[in-house]
Amino acid sequence: MVETKRETVLQQAIDHYHLLMEDENLTRSSLKALDDGLKRARLIFGGRRLSPYLRPDFVLESDWKRVSAICETIFSTLQKVKDAAVDSDELLDELGVTEIERELVLIDPKYVQACPTARLDSFLADDSYAYVELNGESPAGIAFSDSAREIFLSLPLMQKFQKTYEVYGFEGRPRLLETLLECYKEFSDGNPKEDPTIAIVDLKDLPTVEEFELCKEHFELNGYRSIICSPDELRFSDGRLKRGEDEIDIVYRRLLVREYLPIIDEFPALIDAYRAGAVCVANSYRGLILHKKAMFAVLTNERFADLFSDDELAAIKAHVPWTRNFRDEKTFYYDEEIDLI
Repeated sequence: MVETKRETVLQQAIDHYHLLMEDENLTRSSLKALDDGLKRARLIFGGRRLSPYLRPDFVLESDWKRVSAICETIFSTLQKVKDAAVDSDELLDELGVTEIERELVLIDPKYVQACPTARLDSFLADDSYAYVELNGESPAGIAFSDSAREIFLSLPLMQKFQKTYEVYGFEGRPRLLETLLECYKEFSDGNPKEDPTIAIVDLKDLPTVEEFELCKEHFELNGYRSIICSPDELRFSDGRLKRGEDEIDIVYRRLLVREYLPIIDEFPALIDAYRAGAVCVANSYRGLILHKKAMFAVLTNERFADLFSDDELAAIKAHVPWTRNFRDEKTFYYDEEIDLI
């Protein structure tokens, strides 16, 4: 009965939105406002507009709360895997962490969270909620989502829709900044600078540069000097990571490990400062542990079940797809013992 009511409420909202779209003038003016808003907000990725469609994806508040609770549980399991993997060659082998990557993940970032800005990609269907993968290294889209939310809520079509339905959006950049500052406070043993300088670090000329500008804008509006730079612009001297005359306190790392490793010897300032504990880097390189595609093979493998509580195991079984590294061995497919080959 509860599920039927949920489906009815959601469908009624969708039907009402579609009914409003039958007003051609309203739809046309909303489409123009959307197009203009995307241009003005620089919501461009790879030369195309981020989301040029008038139909949003409605999620009920009850579903959002349920999904949030599930994510919190799953993230607690990921944190446990990270904590165990740092001291376990078996886990690092299972995850496929290479020797050079192990050198990075064993460096202490001086804060406990493995992936402060991780993203669990998932599907929410009528009868299920399941994860596809974990982006645990440096997920994109936070600032783009903020701007898209502001644009959509301002559309004439959505304004009229909100006369009947209460609509909420997400605010990612405030939470991102809060998270970076929390990591920095822990990194600084509870005594951080009041006005740390934040560097957004990635390679040059990537399609995400527009998002970096949006993040920089938000950080500076809140009183934190911010710069966008690439690893070749950095130097490590006098115990500080620097870009020109700027001394950097926090690195919002968008530079992926697979992109940095080929140039790490040529441009070592970032890793040298990180290894020396001279700069707070988020996400830390320990996020690489959770970013590995084999993470689900650890979560769903009975060999590692002792890491998790009963509630966590139940959440894993319900929402994480059964996964194994392919090799010649026996394992359990849920309750049935099978041969992988």
